[in-house]
Amino acid sequence: MLFCCHRQLAAVPPPPPEGASSDVVSAPAPQGPDAQAGGAARGYTLIAEVCEYNPRVTAIAIEYDKELQLAVDLVDRYEVSAQLNAVSTYAGEELSDSIQPKAPREIVKAYTSDGPNVGVMKKGNYVILELDPYDENASSVYLGYSYIPEGGEKGQSKEILPYGDKMVYEIRQTLPIKYSDGGLTSTGDTFQQAGYQTQIVDDFTQHVYESETPGLTYKKLAYNLYQPEAEEGETYPLIVFLHGSGSRSNNLDGHDETLSPLYNNQGGITWVKNAPEPAYVFVPQYFDYPDVTTNSINWSHPDVTTMTMELVRQFVDDPSMKIDPNRIYISGLSIGGRGSWTFLRNPAYSDYFAGALIMCGSGGVTAWDVITDEELAQLKAVRASGLPVWLHHNDTDPTVPVEGSRNAYKVMLNIPLDDPMPNPTVETEDYRYYESADGKIKYTELKFKPDQVNENLGIYTPVGHWVWENTFKDKAAIAWLFEQNLQNRAPTVFPN
Repeated sequence: MLFCCHRQLAAVPPPPPEGASSDVVSAPAPQGPDAQAGGAARGYTLIAEVCEYNPRVTAIAIEYDKELQLAVDLVDRYEVSAQLNAVSTYAGEELSDSIQPKAPREIVKAYTSDGPNVGVMKKGNYVILELDPYDENASSVYLGYSYIPEGGEKGQSKEILPYGDKMVYEIRQTLPIKYSDGGLTSTGDTFQQAGYQTQIVDDFTQHVYESETPGLTYKKLAYNLYQPEAEEGETYPLIVFLHGSGSRSNNLDGHDETLSPLYNNQGGITWVKNAPEPAYVFVPQYFDYPDVTTNSINWSHPDVTTMTMELVRQFVDDPSMKIDPNRIYISGLSIGGRGSWTFLRNPAYSDYFAGALIMCGSGGVTAWDVITDEELAQLKAVRASGLPVWLHHNDTDPTVPVEGSRNAYKVMLNIPLDDPMPNPTVETEDYRYYESADGKIKYTELKFKPDQVNENLGIYTPVGHWVWENTFKDKAAIAWLFEQNLQNRAPTVFPN
C-alpha cells in the first residue's frame, strides 16, 4: 500500500467566506426527460503534488464557460472515479503491478475559484475538487518499484514512468450549481482532460552538466534547478539537496530519470513549499555508470563532489542568479546524508556552507559503528569550524543504523564513542531531542514503530529508514537552517 502527503482532512466544510451564496447547496437538480438538456463539454486539469512517496493527483480544476457564484461546499455535487492502466518500461515491458482498477476518488473539498488554484475560494470560472491523497488509485507517476514491508528487495527506482494517458478519470456532476447571473449549470455536461500539472516540480528545470576538468573519470552530472522570482537588489539562499540511492539514474541518455529526486519524496520541493522565504534549490543527481559496481559511484566519489561544487561556484558567480554567498546550505538523506558529511569534512568545500540538515547519514564515515582516526579528526574539524548541523534519524532504522547519527553527535560534542548518549535536552513520547550548549549541534531521534503508520510523527509509510518524511514537514527545522549565515559563524573551542 502506498501512503501520501499529510493533509488534515476537514470533517466539516469551512464557513462560507463573506459573499458566498447561501442557497447554492440546496439548488434542485433538473428532473424528467429534459434533465440533461444544455450539456456542454468541460475541460479539466489534473493537479498532482509530490507526497511521501511519488506524485499523486490531489485536485481537479474544472473550467466553466462563465463566472460561477461563489460557493464553498460543493462536495455533494460531483462524483469522481479513476483507474490506472499498465505503464511500460523504456524497454517495452508492461508492468502489471502498476495497474489500479477503477474505483471512486474521495472528494474532501469542493469550491469555486478564479483559476486552477488549489485552496483559493473565489468567484470565478472554475470549480476545484480536492481529493483524498491516500486513495489507492491516486498516483500520477509509477516509480518502477514497490516497497516490500517484510524484507526482500525489488530493485531501486531506476525508471520514472508517468501514467499520462494511462490515468483514466471520470467526472460526473450530480447536481447543478449557480452562475453569477443566476442561471444553473447542467448535469448533462461531459468532462474531458485538458491538462496536467505537478505542483512545484513543474517550476524546476532539468539539465545535464558535463565537466571539462582534466583528470575526471566520470564527467556527467544531471541536476534540477529552481529559481525564485528575484526582486531588484535582493539576494536569496541556495539549497543543495543530495538525494538517496533510490533516486540515482542509470541512463546517461536522460529520459525522465532526472526528475527522480523530485518525484521520490519531498526532498526537493520542501525548500519551496515550507521555507520561510524564497530560495534557489539545486538538486543534483549522480549516474550509475555501466562499468562500475552498483552504488560505488555516489556523493562520496571525488568526481561527483568535484562536479557538484563546480556547479555551486558557477551559480554563485552567475550575475543572473541573485545568490547570497553567505547563505548556502546543504541537506541530504540516506546516502545523500552521508554525502553531505563528505562535503562538510572536506576543508576545500566546508566553508561554502552556512548550515546543514542531515537525515540518516551515518556521519559520512565508512562504517557507522567504527570511525577511523582520520574521520574522527575531520568530524571534529567540522565542529571546531562552528558550522551548525542538525541531524535526524529514526531509532529503529533498518538500513542505516541509528548509531551512525549518535556517534556523529558524540564526536561533535567531544563525547567518547564508548560512552552512552547524554540525557536528551527534551524527550517526549515520540522523540528525543539533543542540543549542544551553544545550540549549534542538534539531533532529533524519532521513536519510530516499525511496520506501522506513525501518523503522530508525520510519517505515513511503514519504512523505518524514511525519517525524512517527518523532517521535510518540519517548518521549524527548515526555518532554523535558513537562519544560519556564514557571517555569524565563529570557531568552536573543544573542551579538554
